[in-house]
Amino acid sequence: MEGAILCALCLSWVALVSASERNHRYEPHEAVILWVNKVGPYNNPQETYNFYSPVTPWCKPHPNEKVEHSWGGLGEVLQGNELIRFSGLDINFSGDANAQQQPH
Repeated sequence: MEGAILCALCLSWVALVSASERNHRYEPHEAVILWVNKVGPYNNPQETYNFYSPVTPWCKPHPNEKVEHSWGGLGEVLQGNELIRFSGLDINFSGDANAQQQPH
C-alpha cells in the first residue's frame, strides 16, 4: 500500500514538472512568450517577408540580445516558417497594457 502511494506521488510530481509551452497555464501578470514568424499581405500569401526584414516596421533585436529560433519540421522549413522567440514587446497575461512604440 505504501509503495502504491509513493508511486502515485512520484508520478504526480513528474506530471507537474513536465510542463512546457504547449500545456502551460498562465498565472495573472505572468510574462507571455510571443513567437513571431513571417508576414505578408493577406491578398497575396506568396509574398512573404521575414519578421525582421528591412521592409517591415519592426526593429531588429539588439545584437547582444538572445534570439531563439524554432523549426517544427521539414514542412515548415520548406514553407519558410521560422519561429523567432524574441518579439521586443513586453506582454503580461491578464494585465493592463500600456502603449508601446517600436523604434524606427
